Amino acid sequence: QLLLRSFEQRNGIRLWCSVRRSGKTTACFDLGTATGAATVVTQTCDSTDEQIGSHIFYDLVTEAIDSGRQLSRSFVEDAVAQSSPSRASDASRYVVVLDEYETLFGRLQTAAAKDRELRYTVVQPLLNQLVAFGREHLLVFVGQQPDAHFILMDQNQLSAYVRQDAFPLFTHDD
Repeated sequence: QLLLRSFEQRNGIRLWCSVRRSGKTTACFDLGTATGAATVVTQTCDSTDEQIGSHIFYDLVTEAIDSGRQLSRSFVEDAVAQSSPSRASDASRYVVVLDEYETLFGRLQTAAAKDRELRYTVVQPLLNQLVAFGREHLLVFVGQQPDAHFILMDQNQLSAYVRQDAFPLFTHDD
C-alpha cells in the first residue's frame, strides 16, 4: 500500500519492469481495490485465471480487435469501469495496473500488421485513448520488457508519455 500511495496522486503512464519471478505480479494484485483517493484496478494480459476477473480489460481489447469495428470514443474509460472490482463507473480517479503488458502490445502490433484497417479502427485509437486516460488517471504497465510499448512509432503518441521506474520500487528490510 505504501508503494501505491507514493504514486496514487500522480497522473500519467508508468512502467515497472524486472525479471520473471521478481514479485511484480504478487505486489500488484496485493495493492487492493481502493486507497481512499483512487479506485485501483489491477488487470493482467496473460491470465492463468488465478484471480477471477483479472483479465476483463484485455478480453475487451481482443474483442474489439476481433470485431474490427471503430473503437468507441469512451472505450478505455468504459473498459476500466467494467474491470473495476467495485464496478465504480462513477469513480473520480483510477489507478490502473496492467500486468504482463507486453502481451497487449504484442497483440496490437500483430493485429495492425495482419490487417491494416485495424491500425486505424482499433490500435491507433486505443493508444490515443490510453494517453488521454493518463492525463486524468494513473496507468501502470508491469512486465519484463521495457520497450514493448514501442509499436507503430510513426504515430505512437503513447510511448512519449511512458516513464519507467526502477523495480522494486521499495526497500526490503529484514
